Amino acid sequence: MIAEHEKRNIAMKNTEEAGLLGHLPKIDIMRAVAIMVVFAVHALTGLIPNYGDYSYGANGLLELNGVKSVLLNLNPLAFGWSSIHLFLLISGFGIHLGYLRSEGSFSARKFFNKRFWRVYPPYLLILLFMCVFRRGIVYYFFTKEGMTDFVSHLFLVNNFSNTTFFTIDGTFWSLAAEVQLYLLYPLFRYSNARVGVKKTFLWIFGMSMALQLIGVATNNYGPVNFAYDWSPFKFWFVWAAGAWLAESYHNQKRVFGNKGLMWTLGLLAILTVSKCFSMTQYFQTYIATFMWMAFFEWFVTTEKIKATGWIAKVLISVGLCSYSMYLIHLPYLRQMMSLFSINPYPDHSGLVKYVDLLVKPAVAFVILYLISYSMYILIEQKSIAIGQQLRKRKALREK
Repeated sequence: MIAEHEKRNIAMKNTEEAGLLGHLPKIDIMRAVAIMVVFAVHALTGLIPNYGDYSYGANGLLELNGVKSVLLNLNPLAFGWSSIHLFLLISGFGIHLGYLRSEGSFSARKFFNKRFWRVYPPYLLILLFMCVFRRGIVYYFFTKEGMTDFVSHLFLVNNFSNTTFFTIDGTFWSLAAEVQLYLLYPLFRYSNARVGVKKTFLWIFGMSMALQLIGVATNNYGPVNFAYDWSPFKFWFVWAAGAWLAESYHNQKRVFGNKGLMWTLGLLAILTVSKCFSMTQYFQTYIATFMWMAFFEWFVTTEKIKATGWIAKVLISVGLCSYSMYLIHLPYLRQMMSLFSINPYPDHSGLVKYVDLLVKPAVAFVILYLISYSMYILIEQKSIAIGQQLRKRKALREK
């Protein structure tokens, strides 16, 4: 029988790139949760007219007209936008835990090299595909507006301007923000080494809150200024929250103690209530982040849920290809769903209508999953392997 310390060494060797060690399966399940929530929100937006639109009355209260309006605005998926926070949380957790497990050794060159080969080649491939097959080569390479779009996306700075924020693909802004957060990781480590992870998180959180308050006071909040409201400096605290959880986990402690699930439900209730008032809606992103923190920590550490069985295996496979699915799912989702229906008549109603609302996104999800998993095997893993080979060759040359 293999000794426990030998098992640990094998686990560390096999999961060096991910940096998540024994809980890698659960982390992949969390990635699956995040991408399924993203998909569900975008599917509902395509299936239900004006889904996600809401307004406040003169009294500052959310306008709700009937049971349907309440269900659409206050169900958990109404906060599906916060799945971006979960992705950032997982990123901060995985990257920081990996370097904690490597006994604190950090090489900026190696770190950014790994991140490049993990993220950029698949992104570049999809970016070129979108440019060629959506608006065409002529627009993106021979017009001023198109070239501005393309170059800003090529260098992952499209989220710095409202004019390029959602162009080419509506999800690429968050990838640009995450890459920019990688650039801030050395600063996070510097602060962490001097004042500790909790104080580091608090000053980053405070900076985000200050930017939020300034945005509200100067009307820089909302759809008129995405580049300000969704800037990486405002989202940095989410990534730092994941790093805080990683350090707590590494030290065998818990940020939320043994009541992570209770904290999750309580914060979800607060998040739901906060949407009912015009002023408190501005701070939903912070409530949502702490909610995901509590749920993430509870799920990763609880012994009540095992990452075994066929359901877990399916979710893990979805989590593994979640990056590819995130890259490709949005542009053609509505067209894909329009191809599938259990009723040939467009004016169908009743039970058939609601079953149809489930069938369309389910079939589309399966197709996207198959494409994404193929991309994970053929593109993502190949890209990571190329990066590893190049680093090994460089290390040999330097010896």
